[in-house]
Amino acid sequence: MLGVLAAVSISLFAEGSHDEQRLREYIQEEPQADDACAHSGRDADIMLGDKFLLLFGEEYSQNGTHLLWLLILSCVPYGIIAYASA
Repeated sequence: MLGVLAAVSISLFAEGSHDEQRLREYIQEEPQADDACAHSGRDADIMLGDKFLLLFGEEYSQNGTHLLWLLILSCVPYGIIAYASA
């Protein structure tokens, strides 16, 4: 998920560098793109994360689910920082 947010931020930087006249428009659209990309992955990971982790074993799933949720929550401040620094 962090990769998605980073990719959207890099895309904003590239588009803004290419067409500075539309930079304000790109900046206004960037949070919407972050939300669209990140929400679907985040929601799936929260609801099905323990099932995904079962691929590595039951004990791994039991011990890793809360850490996965913590990592998912860490995307929120990352998105804010990525948007503010763009």
